Amino acid sequence: MKIFYGAAIQGDEYRKKRANVHKTIIDSIKKQGFDVYTEYTTAKNYKEAIEKLEQSIGKIPKDDLKRRIFVREKMI
Repeated sequence: MKIFYGAAIQGDEYRKKRANVHKTIIDSIKKQGFDVYTEYTTAKNYKEAIEKLEQSIGKIPKDDLKRRIFVREKMI
């Protein structure tokens, strides 16, 4: 079974700190035998987060508003 794990990732200042917490949670989910749909919350920077999102939901628009809408709709 695939599990969706999501969390806010805005703000580079705290992204690195939160990435480790999210990785711990995702690793725990995996240890229970589940697959995780996307691990974008474990990214330590913006570029890495976009790459992880694109691996799971496809090419993301460059325009900020279109990107937010696209990601939100795909995540829901």
